[in-house]
Amino acid sequence: MELLVVLAIMAAVIATVQLAIPTQTAQIRRESERFALWLEEVRAQARTVGVSAKVDLDARGARARIGEAVVLQRGWEISGLAITLPDGVLALHIAPEPVIEPVSIQITKAGQTWRVSSDGWHAFEVVGVAQ
Repeated sequence: MELLVVLAIMAAVIATVQLAIPTQTAQIRRESERFALWLEEVRAQARTVGVSAKVDLDARGARARIGEAVVLQRGWEISGLAITLPDGVLALHIAPEPVIEPVSIQITKAGQTWRVSSDGWHAFEVVGVAQ
């Protein structure tokens, strides 16, 4: 009987630990959501200052320059993310107007891909892309 109690306690502890550790899919989704919120911050700053923002993306993170005075940076919390912009686009340009051009960015790691996009009218949002 004591052995069964010990095994039940061990099973409960192991299940709790496994549920507490986020999966890689959840981590990439959360990083994509944080990036979408950061892009909204850049968009809001551009509107406040009244100047377009230029966002550069690379393996280390993202950097936004808004006019001459405002620079916002955001490093990736997950290393090794691959960032894909639409063909021919080297950097994002976010206009200070309430409606911007549609934008779509893919974030990929280990076969998991999420798309951060805005139709220009609405806020940036995260959409899963089937692989």
